[in-house]
Amino acid sequence: MQDVRTIRRELGVTQNELAGLLGLNQSTISRLEGGALAVDERTVLALEALRARKAAEREPPTETQAHAA
Repeated sequence: MQDVRTIRRELGVTQNELAGLLGLNQSTISRLEGGALAVDERTVLALEALRARKAAEREPPTETQAHAA
């Protein structure tokens, strides 16, 4: 997994925004990014889910999705 700072920047959010998305404090995000705190499995899974959602938002709709709209 890439480091938290790289993922946060990829998502285009601030530390405070990422903290809100993950249910954490901004200071915890800062500590994760700085290496003062290890990233736990729950946070890894949540970051991966955010990345997947962001990737899905960038993909053009499939033909089925386009007709449903």
